Amino acid sequence: MDYLKITVQVIIFNAFYLLNAQVGINTETPQATLDVNGTARVTDLPVESTSDITVTGLTGGEQLNLTELGANIIFVNNEAVIRPVSRTTGQVDLGVIIPDATNGNTRTIHVLDPQLGEGEANDLATFVTCINYAGANYEIGGIKGGTEGRRLTLFFSDSSKNVSMMLESTTVLDPSQRITFPVNKPFFGISGTGSIELVYDADAGPDGAGRWLVLKYQG
Repeated sequence: MDYLKITVQVIIFNAFYLLNAQVGINTETPQATLDVNGTARVTDLPVESTSDITVTGLTGGEQLNLTELGANIIFVNNEAVIRPVSRTTGQVDLGVIIPDATNGNTRTIHVLDPQLGEGEANDLATFVTCINYAGANYEIGGIKGGTEGRRLTLFFSDSSKNVSMMLESTTVLDPSQRITFPVNKPFFGISGTGSIELVYDADAGPDGAGRWLVLKYQG
């Protein structure tokens, strides 16, 4: 009976040890669950959807880890590219946007969505034309979809209407979607046909939340 009890205890101890052991290859003192002192080779890795792709790397302690790519890196046909890429031009239809407020002949879009997100219509476009707003002038308070270093040129195509950009607009609840400009002024306008060139800085603003920075505008 005592022999059986000791045997069971040994089996339990060995099972616990195996579940918590560290295995070393070419090393007698492993420092991780699997510690390989040498090169490693994997002959087959499955390719999943592009949104699931991750990159492995080594930490300072030479431990294998997953590497965070950040929003400025995207995958196109399993190829890593830097956003933005000038592969196409885009459009945003202001005529189908339901404005947040209307004041006479002026419509306010608190946050413009130019569809810059991955998989959206203008995710690879740096030049986006605003169309179909002949019925009114527009005020734009903020822009959705900013990522670090993202450049965007908005071209306003209607020569008969005006567009105003509101700077640091408090009506934009998310400060990271706001627009700022080196000159201290509440807004600037595009009179008729014109363009505005912006770049996104993820640390800009007094709160460090990020801002769209106006580089230049014409109109």
